[in-house]
Amino acid sequence: MFEEEDTNVDAKYPDNLADIIRKEFKELTDKQMKADVRAIISEYGKLNDVPEEGLHRIYDVIHA
Repeated sequence: MFEEEDTNVDAKYPDNLADIIRKEFKELTDKQMKADVRAIISEYGKLNDVPEEGLHRIYDVIHA
């Protein structure tokens, strides 16, 4: 039998992603990482305007 692969991308990200990113961003001490996150946010204007895909990118940067 074949095992079913988990293809749900959202499973690796928490539900309240924007809130978690907001909290973790404030706690960042790495200036380069903070600049990278700001660059992603600036593509959309502000954090509230960042779509799910952008939030995933930010989360990946913070947790790389």
